[in-house]
Amino acid sequence: MVDHRRLVPGGGTEERLTALARDCERNNRRLRDHDTMLADLAAACADLAAQLEGEERERPRSWLAEGGPTEPAGTLADLLAWLGRVYLRYPGAALPSCWLWHPWLVEELLWLRHAHHAAYDGPRAAWAKAADWHDRMRPGVVRRIADGAGSCELLCHTSGGPAARPAPMPPLTTAVGGIAAWAAAGLRDPAPAPTADQLADADRTSRTERHR
Repeated sequence: MVDHRRLVPGGGTEERLTALARDCERNNRRLRDHDTMLADLAAACADLAAQLEGEERERPRSWLAEGGPTEPAGTLADLLAWLGRVYLRYPGAALPSCWLWHPWLVEELLWLRHAHHAAYDGPRAAWAKAADWHDRMRPGVVRRIADGAGSCELLCHTSGGPAARPAPMPPLTTAVGGIAAWAAAGLRDPAPAPTADQLADADRTSRTERHR
């Protein structure tokens, strides 16, 4: 136990009580300061949690992945508004008439739209993100759309048209079992030799791709 008589050497009872009262007041101030710091820290953590939750809610859903977006109509309505308001105002950003018929193209535009929102309106919006959107992201999407869609138009998607075909499937699916066994063995031995059926399948795939 602290002997408060030593706080004021040679002092009387009144002096010792005054010194003790000052110590108590200093301790109370420290406690109040600590309480304020803890309250500020709790508020900062709550703000960060809200930001992270907001980013989680705004996470884009892939147009191509299984299940796609939860509300396709709402997703397209938002995308259409953004295309007219932002994307199409830039040089070289023209879209083919059949852009909605190309799922990969819709996917490109959707992620670009979300990147634009993150750069300008998201909880972590920043000029650096906006610069990256203008300098790298937007020109990249414009280039890939021009290269991928080319001269395609809506007539190409009519029945029997060159673009009226089912979604492509991975070739040579019959080889999966053999390749999986090879991988399970550590990929040390030579790869399994292709069968005659697999060679014929590969030839058909090559001819189909050349035709496209």
